[in-house]
Amino acid sequence: MALISQSSGNSSLSSKGTKHTGPASSFIGRLRISIAAMTVREKRLTVILLLLALTLSVVKGYGTYQTQTKMVPADGGRYREGVVGELKYLNPIWVQSDADKSVSKLMFSGLVRIERETILPDVAESWSVSDDGRRYVFNLRSDVVFHDGSKLTADDVAYTIESIKLSSNGNSKSPLFEVWQGVSVVVESDHTLVLELPRSNGPFIYYADFGIMPHHISSDEFARRFIGSGPYQLVNATMAGSQISQLQLKRNDQYYGGRPYLEFFDLSFYSDQSAALQVFQKGEVNALFGAMPAQGNVSNMSYLSAKRLGLLFNLRNEKLQDKELRRKIVTGETLENKVELTLTALNSPTQQSLVDELKTKLGRQNIELQVQSLGMVQLREVIDSKTYELLLYGFDFSRDRDPYLFWHSSQVERLNFAGYADRDSDIFLEDARGITDRATRDAKYNEFYEKLANEFVVIYYDPLSYVYVTDSKIKNIKPITGYEAASRYSQVNEWYIKERRTRK
Repeated sequence: MALISQSSGNSSLSSKGTKHTGPASSFIGRLRISIAAMTVREKRLTVILLLLALTLSVVKGYGTYQTQTKMVPADGGRYREGVVGELKYLNPIWVQSDADKSVSKLMFSGLVRIERETILPDVAESWSVSDDGRRYVFNLRSDVVFHDGSKLTADDVAYTIESIKLSSNGNSKSPLFEVWQGVSVVVESDHTLVLELPRSNGPFIYYADFGIMPHHISSDEFARRFIGSGPYQLVNATMAGSQISQLQLKRNDQYYGGRPYLEFFDLSFYSDQSAALQVFQKGEVNALFGAMPAQGNVSNMSYLSAKRLGLLFNLRNEKLQDKELRRKIVTGETLENKVELTLTALNSPTQQSLVDELKTKLGRQNIELQVQSLGMVQLREVIDSKTYELLLYGFDFSRDRDPYLFWHSSQVERLNFAGYADRDSDIFLEDARGITDRATRDAKYNEFYEKLANEFVVIYYDPLSYVYVTDSKIKNIKPITGYEAASRYSQVNEWYIKERRTRK
């Protein structure tokens, strides 16, 4: 039985064709009549006024939105940098070049970090040093994880230190090898590490910024993945022959120092400036390290380094054992008889520029200079062989000016490139190393450098600058205060490309 709804004539339900009543329908009806009565000119004017009113309404609304909101960094974006230099090592205990150290800064964390001469906490949130300068106790953060999600503990730090101590293969040693010999490591807990030094070493803390490696994976697996705990993690490495030409890095979402905004970080490496400049001018990279474009809308973020090139005289060479000859060369005197010397230098724009100046200057002193310009690998081989006469070398004074490794007689077969051996100098260097107070240690260093200047075994040149430029897409890169190549990444987690609005 069907139920049928009936409605009276004044029901609110209307059948098709029934006229609507009410304020809205009355207004529309009157508007239609008004528009119909308008002339063409009046209709056009009405449309213009309506559009103007709508525009003003939108502008006012947008202005209100602007005043009540602000632009803030947003996640995402890809940073691409061209680097002039050779990337050889991704393993943090082997890093040597500026490119090596820069990449290591992105991928790995240290116990401490260095900002100019200031020691700042990193994985170690605090530390203490015994009165005799031999015992260091590091207290580690509990929120540091590796890129694979595993917790970083004191065992990982101990494992890395032991790896440094064992990093000797014939003439090949980690740059950190000498510093850590004889240092004993005791893991007291997951977050407490004790180091015992064989003797007091004032500048020792400056060497605690090495990249920490995980102990829970094999060395072979580490060599494939290079897992660290830094702000970025390795995605892919592209090889060009035996060299790494490109790196693709991805944001570490669990970075304890603050999750980066930039999602991807790409680095391309070039052996010369012209190739790097070309890709920058094409817009293929957002930034350049080691080359300055001739023109263009760029932000110049270049900064002074603590590196100085030094011209070393190899005292192992019979010719250069003559102190009077060295004095005349250093002071710019003209020699009565022509002398032939060979200069060994790195085949880099910075060093080659100085090499050209030296050829001209020494030529006026009646010195015929032959130049041996080598790549990084070949230069290292020549340095290890100690067969050069004059050597152009970059000395880094960015942390502590400790000259021990380069000038103590015990280092003649290692980093004492000049072959310099002097008992009084050794005493200066040994005494300085035992001083924990920075100011007192610096005074002792000054005494040593004054003595060294009178031996005419090295000429130090003015500090070098790091050339670094970016385009306008990269935001919030603050003035760089550090002295090292990797200092440009000190606040990388605060950089951004994308933005969004949020209420104030």
